[in-house]
Amino acid sequence: MNDMPLISVIVPVYGVAAYLPACLDSLFAQTHTRLEIIAVDDGSPDRSGEILDAYAARDGRLRVIHQANGGLSAARNAGIAAATGEYLGFLDGDDTAEPGLYEALLLAQRRDGTALSVCGFFMAFEDGWRLPVPAAAAARALGPAEALAALIADAPFKNFVWNKLFRRELFEGLRFPVGKNFEDIPLMYRLFERAGAVSVLPDCLVNYLQRSGSIVGKRRLADELDGCMHHLLRYEDLALRQPRLEPLLLYCLFTPVVRHAALVGLQNPPAAHRAERERKRGITAFLRARRAALSPMLGGFDRLLLGLLLLDCLLADYLAGGLAAAARALEKLGLSRPRPVPETLFPKEDDA
Repeated sequence: MNDMPLISVIVPVYGVAAYLPACLDSLFAQTHTRLEIIAVDDGSPDRSGEILDAYAARDGRLRVIHQANGGLSAARNAGIAAATGEYLGFLDGDDTAEPGLYEALLLAQRRDGTALSVCGFFMAFEDGWRLPVPAAAAARALGPAEALAALIADAPFKNFVWNKLFRRELFEGLRFPVGKNFEDIPLMYRLFERAGAVSVLPDCLVNYLQRSGSIVGKRRLADELDGCMHHLLRYEDLALRQPRLEPLLLYCLFTPVVRHAALVGLQNPPAAHRAERERKRGITAFLRARRAALSPMLGGFDRLLLGLLLLDCLLADYLAGGLAAAARALEKLGLSRPRPVPETLFPKEDDA
C-alpha cells in the first residue's frame, strides 16, 4: 500500500444529475484504490449537488466543493487548487471510467519514467453503442518532439484532459482559461512541453458520452471561433519557440479547425456572423498573411475553401460552409476520404 501514490481526480459537475451516479460509481470501482476524488459542484441547477453530498457521506475519498457557477475551467481550476495528490486526473461528470484507468496510466509512467500518460477512449452513445478511439497502436513512450507533434495533429490522441494522468508539478503556474470553450487546447501543449516524453496506451479506458446538450454537442459559431482562436494563439506561441513545428501548426490550424468552423458557420444565421465580425476578420488576416506558406500544403478542396474564406464576405462564408458540408457528406458516403496530415510535416526527434 505504501507504493500506491495518491491520485487526485477532479470532476467538474454542472447539470448532470442523470449521469453523475454512474460517473462516481466508476471512480469508486477503480483498481487503483488510493484516490482523492474532488467533485466541484459548479452551481448546478439540478440535484447534482445533493447526489455528490450523499456519495461523500458513503465514501470518504470523495470531497465536494460547492461554488457559484463559473464554467468548466473555473470548476477544474478549483479542483486543482484543492488537490493534494502526487498525480492529477480529470473526469467529466457525465463520463465514466473503466476500472483499470488510473492503474494503467500510472503503470505506464512508472514503466517509461515519464510524467504524463495517455490512453484511448470510447465515444459512448446514449443508445449503448461505443466507438473505440485508441491513443496508439501499441504501448510505448513517445519522445518530446513526437508527442507534441501528435498532440498538435490531434492524432492519434486528442487534446482532451480526461484520458490522461499528470504528475502534479506539471500544473505549477498553469490553469485552464476561464470563460472560453475548447479550454483544453491552450493548456495541453504547455503541459506536453513540460512533460517531454509521454507514455501512450492503446487501451480505451474512458467512456466519453455523446449527448446533444453538452458543450461540444452545440454548434454555435461563437463556440467554434473560441477553438479557432485557441489554435491561432497556440500557433503564435509555439512557432516562435519551436520553429520546426510551424508548418504542422499552420496546417492543423486550417484543417480541420477552420474547415469545421466554416461548416458550423453555415448552420448559423447572419446575425451570428455579424456578432463575430472582428474575430472572423482577425482569422482571415492571419490566413491571408500566410497564404503562400499554407496553399502548397493543401489539397484542391482546401485551397478552394481558403480562397472563399479570404474573400471576407458573408456570401463567400456561406459558400465555404456549403463546400465543407458537401465534403463531409461525401466522406460519410464513403465516396471520399479525409486527407491525412502529410508525414513530411512531422519533425523527427533528432531534428535540430
